[in-house]
Amino acid sequence: CGTDMFSPSVAEATVKVLTSWGCEVVIPRNMKCCGLPHIANGKMATAQNLAIHNLQVFNDLDLDYIVTDCGSCSSAISKNRLKHLLDKMGYDEQIEAFSSKVYDLNSFLIEILEIDDQGLKPLNLNVTYHDPCHLAKAQGIRKTPRDVLKLIPGVNLIEMKDSDRCCGGSGTFSLTHYDLSMKILERKMKTIVDTGADMITTCCPSCTLQLKHGSYLHYNNAPVKHPVELLAEASKS
Repeated sequence: CGTDMFSPSVAEATVKVLTSWGCEVVIPRNMKCCGLPHIANGKMATAQNLAIHNLQVFNDLDLDYIVTDCGSCSSAISKNRLKHLLDKMGYDEQIEAFSSKVYDLNSFLIEILEIDDQGLKPLNLNVTYHDPCHLAKAQGIRKTPRDVLKLIPGVNLIEMKDSDRCCGGSGTFSLTHYDLSMKILERKMKTIVDTGADMITTCCPSCTLQLKHGSYLHYNNAPVKHPVELLAEASKS
């Protein structure tokens, strides 16, 4: 939902890249939110209903993989999270069929499609990467987003200090606890400014919104993008 509403260019880049590497991309029109925002706000029954709906929608399709560009979504629809959410409700088989196909976009590109740099044009950018909490800490996915960036000719990845320290976004936290959120963000932006990077990259719509705000306040409005957006830009097709 965050990608769809706030960062549609990420979704477009995702489809472009996957298609260029031979994938048929299916986007179910009747899928719903993964339910993570509802869990965070204590709406457990709503989150369960959303999960059950999505299990049916995706399991009814003939899919090889289920790929998401959002670290929070891939965390929410992982097997362990769904089993915990739907505990003792009789959906174990449906969860297994669904979650066994789920991949974070970066991991899918690197580990399954095994993409390379053939046909990519140089972008000549110094970039830094922020690890989203739901991607790095909840799923242990740290390497593959960096691998995507390193594949692109001319992209120089400059690591920031404490790259997996929270940016303060955390869904609606930046709205409901703005003052505290800004203190966390200011600390994060200091480490980003120290890199001198031309661009900030990350893999979470909530982090993207927060870092864009931080960039506006502290870093001359430097752009914030998903690695797949840079990959799409470097693609000649």
